[in-house]
Amino acid sequence: MMGGSDEIFFLDDERNCLNIVAFHRYEKITDLDQFRTAMLSRACKFPRLKSKVTKFLGKFMFEELTDKQMMDSMNKTMPVVTDIHNERQLADFMAKKQSERLSLDYLQWRVYFVPDYRPNESLFVY
Repeated sequence: MMGGSDEIFFLDDERNCLNIVAFHRYEKITDLDQFRTAMLSRACKFPRLKSKVTKFLGKFMFEELTDKQMMDSMNKTMPVVTDIHNERQLADFMAKKQSERLSLDYLQWRVYFVPDYRPNESLFVY
């Protein structure tokens, strides 16, 4: 069962978004699939990171996905973005993602990987 503050968020107007969007810049990631797999398997250890929101008997609750469902979700949960190569494109992308409300029937987070941000840099937006 969720705490009161969690439930208030889910009862809020669906046009309101409380997304926090930030990014990390790294040296060029050479094996993106290995990096994404490692991050997703670590997320499997945290119940809220591997849960979607469901409603049961009028109350909102978290429902955990199995580890297999989590690993199968990689392309939706951790998509690769290939058209961001400068700060303006990054700022526009982050502003857009900040204004989108995630569907409650799926994981409540995303990590977008930008493998070729610059010739020697990769980044991820979460």
